[in-house]
Amino acid sequence: MAPARKGKNELFFTIRDKPLPTATKAVKKATLVSLNSRYRPTDQTTLFFAAARKHGQDNEALALCKMLLAAGVPLDFVDENVQTALFYAAREGHCRTCTYLVQQGVDVNHVDKNQESAIFYAANRAHWETVRTLLQCGARLDVINQWGCNIVQVAAKSIAPKVQEEINARKRKTSEEVEVEILPEKRRRVATPLEALRDWANEWPSTEAVQGQHIEAKVEDLVKQGEGYAVVRAPVVSAARLRISEKNFVVDHAELMAKHAWFANIPPDSWCRSCGVIEDGFQPPDGPISAIKGVLSNANPNHFTLALIETESKEIAGYVHCQRQKEQNNLLISHVKVDELHKGKGLGGLLIKAAEEHSHNLSWNCDSVGLSVLEANTRATRCYEKNGFKCEGPGSTARWGPEKNEASMWQRWTKSHQFAKKKTP
Repeated sequence: MAPARKGKNELFFTIRDKPLPTATKAVKKATLVSLNSRYRPTDQTTLFFAAARKHGQDNEALALCKMLLAAGVPLDFVDENVQTALFYAAREGHCRTCTYLVQQGVDVNHVDKNQESAIFYAANRAHWETVRTLLQCGARLDVINQWGCNIVQVAAKSIAPKVQEEINARKRKTSEEVEVEILPEKRRRVATPLEALRDWANEWPSTEAVQGQHIEAKVEDLVKQGEGYAVVRAPVVSAARLRISEKNFVVDHAELMAKHAWFANIPPDSWCRSCGVIEDGFQPPDGPISAIKGVLSNANPNHFTLALIETESKEIAGYVHCQRQKEQNNLLISHVKVDELHKGKGLGGLLIKAAEEHSHNLSWNCDSVGLSVLEANTRATRCYEKNGFKCEGPGSTARWGPEKNEASMWQRWTKSHQFAKKKTP
């Protein structure tokens, strides 16, 4: 989620981020239509944003949730991840808010698209008191997610032993093994090919422990500052998290092809190859991560990757990857990716400007900047036009999968480098 800002989504972020008196005033002034509106990138209601107030603001979250429900905001709405507001309260460690939402009727054992319940998210963030609260509310400990992991396996290391002991205590009490829940037939749903591809993109891609999701950037690593965001030289530890953004870059392209009959037959590695991204099968198990680490550690002097971070949360929000084409004096932008929750704020332009500045700081002395974009990717082309690029004409036909299915065209876009030396007549 992004910081509060003006515009059609201002109410959502006021509820989540502003001091309680300001947020309360905004709720009281808002119409029922506004309170029941949806934050479109994730299809969430204002109740989600109230529940998602920062860790340590449980009382504020509870007060706002009560106000919103009293005003008529629906309790059991689910977002695009099939999550309820309870998931966000659990993620932030809000014990009282979790209890209240369950008391009002939210299913404590509801599972999202990953087949995980709210207690998984409390455990993953090391909120032990929230885990205990959810258990008191009836949360089950025998749920298995879609990757075959139980709550102990996803819990933060600091509380995993406590969760295991709780499971053992329950086993001793009942003197029988807890059986894995079998979901009722009405709740079973086969994921679409596009959903399966998104799941592939968002799963943690490394055999190493989860780390590097937040960047504590040093002053010397700052490349470009924007409103609420910054572009920085990313540390090596963020390689796995950047891989998730890279795989979502692949999904962005694949999604443009979703209407074609052959879409379901293309495996992730084929999508990667067609988008110029290293596939998972490259030198397993962590080949792509190693490649990203190499770039971040400056092992290849003709490549660089910069990370986009949200300055308040310090969470990674996207990246740009570039190459130096020395013979052409050209800066080639290979990937520009803004993560889904942060789109629509002009951040693609921020990444492009940062790439130009960083290449200048590296003394690459580029005269031009170039990139390729699918003709069907109208959102990207609008961004590039706004940032001074011009289409130089079609390139090759885009081909996907082993059968080389044709769809759309790659276009070549170029602009003058902002630091290009002016040539004397």
